[in-house]
Amino acid sequence: MSLISCQKILDSRILNAGVVIRNELKALMPKYENIIVDAGGAASEVLRAAMTMADILILPPMPSSFDIGSINILLNYAANFVSIIA
Repeated sequence: MSLISCQKILDSRILNAGVVIRNELKALMPKYENIIVDAGGAASEVLRAAMTMADILILPPMPSSFDIGSINILLNYAANFVSIIA
């Protein structure tokens, strides 16, 4: 099992966080059976990238007020992803 930290993304002005996460996951997939990515609770490029690579998506059962504010964005990401692979 491996844990990818979003702290690898040092400067979002230079690096595309989504591309970095996707590339890291692609490199790790042959080495590990299970990979867990904690992309944080905010709707972000990191979260979107992790969702596109995920077999399973786990959302917090008791969202914080910050999570509630971004849940519609997250649901739109998931709906768009499902429609792309369907």
